[in-house]
This record gives sequence, C-alpha cells and structure tokens, in this order.
Amino acid sequence: MKIEAELLANRTRSGHRRLHARAEATVRQIDVTIRSVRQIINDLRPNVLDLGLSAAVDWQVADFARRTGIECELVDDDGEHRIDDHSATAFFRILQESLNNVARHARATRVRIALQQQADMLTMTIRDNGVGMQPGSRNRHGSFGLVGIEERVGILGGSFSISSGLDAGTTVVVSIPVTPMFGDDDAMHGRPLSTVAVAA
Repeated sequence: MKIEAELLANRTRSGHRRLHARAEATVRQIDVTIRSVRQIINDLRPNVLDLGLSAAVDWQVADFARRTGIECELVDDDGEHRIDDHSATAFFRILQESLNNVARHARATRVRIALQQQADMLTMTIRDNGVGMQPGSRNRHGSFGLVGIEERVGILGGSFSISSGLDAGTTVVVSIPVTPMFGDDDAMHGRPLSTVAVAA
C-alpha cells in the first residue's frame, strides 16, 4: 500500500496538486499505521516464552545468527531462576532490540550474550565487536532504541548500562530483580511464572 501511494504521490506532484496532497497524506497515515502495528507486536508476549526464558533466549540467539550470519556465543550460568511473566517478556524484547541494533548499526562479526544470576538480580550482557556507537545514536528519532530499553528496565526496578567506543564495540548490561520463589499457594492464585532453566 505504501509503495502504491508513494508512486501516486510522485506521479501527481506536478500536474494534480490536490490529488498529490491527498496521496502524501495517505503515505503519512500508512507510516503511522506501520508504527502502531510494530508497537503492538512489540508489546505482545512471544509464544516461545512458554518454554521458559532460557529456552526463549537460546531460540532468539540461534535465529539471529541464522538470519544475519553474525557469529553468536550464548553463555548461561548454572542455576534455576523464577521471573514473573511481565519481566520475562520485557527481558526477551530487550534482547531482541539489542540484537536488532547490532544487525542494523554495529557492522559486527561476533556477539556474545551472557545470562547470570547474582543474589536476587538476573543480568544479561550483550557485547559485540562492531564499530561502536555514533554520536547521537542513543536518541535517534523513530526507533525504540536504547532510551526505550532504559525505560523498560526502569519500570521493572532494574538497572541498565551501556559502554561503547568508536571501533571498540558496544556492551549492553541489563539487570532486573528476580521474583522470589513462590509456593503452591501462589501458583493456585494465578501468579504467572516463567522458569529460567539455565545450563552451562
């Protein structure tokens, strides 16, 4: 639809001023619709999380490596963690957005993703060997970007840090609180849990 509307706008630019204005308005509306759909998709819970966060992360990393050809290393520490469903979804989406940023901007050949728990915090580290962040990229207009990741982490009561330098790669570190282990009574009351079974 957008391509057809853009063609119409281009062809009416000189000879049909009113039709050209309507076509351009249609293109703008299509852009708004596309952004809305992307946001809806971004907020939905991925079905792969039914398998647990660890399995979902493993699947996402493997899929990213297959699609991009970028070498990926996934390191999970030993242990079993419990994280609420909302946090698991946010964690997964943060991984997706971070990997998308690598594919779009980093020109990297290798990415290392690490999951580890320290005390009551679950931490994910994503490190690439790319060109590093360009000035102003943190607030690039029209992108979910790093600001959006920081907002997600803040809502969860976690922490977010990023380090980068030109030709030095980028490292993103996200930490969120791990939900305390619930008993059977909590499960009976419908509190959603996503189990992270992490294997070395």
